[in-house]
Amino acid sequence: MIIKMVVSGFLGGVLVFAGMSSVVCAGNNTVTVGLSTSVDVSERTYDNVSGNDDEEHRTLSLQPLVQLESVSKDSRFEALVQPSLKYDLIDSELDWDQHIYIYGKKAFSQKWIVDVSNTFVKSDYHQNELNQDDMLVLDPEETTGQNALSTDIGRRRYTRNFSQLNVTHVYGNERVLVAGSKYELLRYETSEGQVYNDYDRYEFFLNNNHRLSRVWSTGIDFSVVRGDYKPAGDLDSQNSMLNDMYEYRAGFRVDNSSLKQHTVGLGYNYVGVRYDERDSNDLDIHSLGISLNSRISYRIETRISAGPSYRKTEGEKSTWGIGGGAEVNYLLDRGKIIAGVRKGYDVDNFTGTDEQGSIEYIEAWLGGDYKIMKDLSLVGRITYRDEKRDGLQQVVGQVVQVGNDKKQYMGRVGLNYSFLRNFSSTLSYTYVHQTDDAAVDDYDDHRALLALSWKQNVFRW
Repeated sequence: MIIKMVVSGFLGGVLVFAGMSSVVCAGNNTVTVGLSTSVDVSERTYDNVSGNDDEEHRTLSLQPLVQLESVSKDSRFEALVQPSLKYDLIDSELDWDQHIYIYGKKAFSQKWIVDVSNTFVKSDYHQNELNQDDMLVLDPEETTGQNALSTDIGRRRYTRNFSQLNVTHVYGNERVLVAGSKYELLRYETSEGQVYNDYDRYEFFLNNNHRLSRVWSTGIDFSVVRGDYKPAGDLDSQNSMLNDMYEYRAGFRVDNSSLKQHTVGLGYNYVGVRYDERDSNDLDIHSLGISLNSRISYRIETRISAGPSYRKTEGEKSTWGIGGGAEVNYLLDRGKIIAGVRKGYDVDNFTGTDEQGSIEYIEAWLGGDYKIMKDLSLVGRITYRDEKRDGLQQVVGQVVQVGNDKKQYMGRVGLNYSFLRNFSSTLSYTYVHQTDDAAVDDYDDHRALLALSWKQNVFRW
């Protein structure tokens, strides 16, 4: 309770202060307005024995947009409001989605910088709409800082809020210390027959990058996460199946760049989970790895890493494995191609589903974008992920410790076309195929989206 009060109150106060101070500061200010309309068609078919009904969605939406941006020498403020009026063509019903984003940044000196952000989303789709950025990033949290919701939730309506505070101290050349906190909220509107859980996620983190010399540098990361869960929607507390927990993460690395166009690194990472309930098994994961980052040419960059991993779950036999990965980025004249594979242990406690615990995973991806002509671009990505999970799951109304093997194939492709200066259109298709040997159904999911947008700067001062 103390953590909740401190984080919520502190972040709220800082957000208001940063936003107000940035707006009134002298600088360049821009107001942008826009309007989008889209047709969203999706279908999910299940192929198992759990009794889930197939899902079909057909919606028309209208999305007005208002955006304010204020930039000065030492501060920045952004605010975006984009509601969406959606009409269900199958049930003949109206509904509202919402996207609100606020960001404030203030440099009090060259050494001290504070930035805060808040994102509010009300939607029935697990990811933001198709764009080049989230098409090419393997994990959305790598760029947004948010945990990615599982595709298992289908088109279940939810509300999500994500707040973050960063305090940055620059104390030398490539010597940076960042301390901050995050708060994430997830609320489903109803349970809709599936035992999913809402959660509040609180995180305190500390990151330090320190250059020792021209060729030597180090990095330290540390975070503490608190997860509080409760039953989603209209379910009562006795149906809650996920246990409140603390998640601890720590990492250390040292890099050497004495080889021309190459950086060699040695790193260690730790993940620990401590559950409040005694019937949940606490766990620890230790990983050690050697990495090599190389710039082969101005077109090709690669990263290779490998090392041993150790996982110990309370009450179970410890396991050893090999973790690491390989990535390559290839720059084209009109685009880029990315490809990679990685393997390791991790914990997965905030997917928005009924799953919790440690996972052993292997995943591979191939993606890219290409500018066909000046105003027309093609973007796409395919991914494969195989994860073996140890953790809690709801089985016939009871919470049990189980393991399952889940395989998922995902493909996404989209065309983006800009015309008449302020107009753009997007046509995208997403396909997901999943198999799961536990209680969660296998399914095939298709989604097609056609959108037309207009956006224009209307005021500058």
